[in-house]
Amino acid sequence: MCNKISIKLKALFCFSLTLAFLSVFFLFQTKVYAKGVDYSFEVGQNVSINSPYSKPQDSFEYILEPISKDAPLPEAKKGTYNFSLKADEKKQINIEYQKPGEYKYKLYQDKTDIKNVSQDKELYTLFIKIKEKDGQLVKDEIMIKNSSNKKVKEMNFHNIYKITSQEKAKNKKKISAVVATGIKENFILLILIILVARRLYILINNSRDKEKV
Repeated sequence: MCNKISIKLKALFCFSLTLAFLSVFFLFQTKVYAKGVDYSFEVGQNVSINSPYSKPQDSFEYILEPISKDAPLPEAKKGTYNFSLKADEKKQINIEYQKPGEYKYKLYQDKTDIKNVSQDKELYTLFIKIKEKDGQLVKDEIMIKNSSNKKVKEMNFHNIYKITSQEKAKNKKKISAVVATGIKENFILLILIILVARRLYILINNSRDKEKV
């Protein structure tokens, strides 16, 4: 009799434990929304050079790194999102969110080995708050701060090329050589034209002399 009661109690306990587990599971499981919400922002780059030459077209690498846990990245990337910009270029970046939360990122420029360039060391922090409203995901708060902890509306980087005096002299010599070569070629062409014209003049005069005879 005692064994039967003990078995029933054990069965009841197991059933209660299973029920409690299922309740907790369904209570805390992540809710899946039929439609996510997107956030798009622009990153700009400006390049200047301390010489009259045209702006270089080097590529500079940028990194968007999540700070908060489970923060999604553009194009469903994992770890970090890397992209590059050339000269005065801009890039539109889009992130899709599938659940409410507060998300934090940092955006900065990766160090380059390009010569004679002073890179912008600015580091931007991006805050995005997503909440649920009437069963829909909506953007509740968006904030961008620079490395001075000041709120800004845009994320722009300015890289400066600083050409040294020696390199300016080298470039000047190259330009002078090109100009000199051009002058030389034009001079040779002029001589050839004169020689051809002289030859034609002689032939025409000879023809006239023969006609007179």
